[in-house]
Amino acid sequence: MKEETRDDIKAGGIGVALILLIVWALVGCTWTFHRPPMKLNIPQTPPSQTNAAYQYYVIDEHSKIPDAYFETKEEAESYRKYFEKHHTYKIVSVK
Repeated sequence: MKEETRDDIKAGGIGVALILLIVWALVGCTWTFHRPPMKLNIPQTPPSQTNAAYQYYVIDEHSKIPDAYFETKEEAESYRKYFEKHHTYKIVSVK
């Protein structure tokens, strides 16, 4: 073989090895360990909202979920009046 051909083969081999090393480093293969399931900290509804402590709640006409809970009708009215520019709230009594 000619000297130039040997140098080309060496350079090509080094180039291929370098490319394989870079690809191997970027792939980031990992080993999967069997772990117990994670415990998620899902926010819970405050007990004050699940108990019958609130007698009135304010709900948007196009929603199924109340936006706020109140003990008195006056509080619910003031909330509804405060947001009347942007929402069409109605007050519902819990009985």
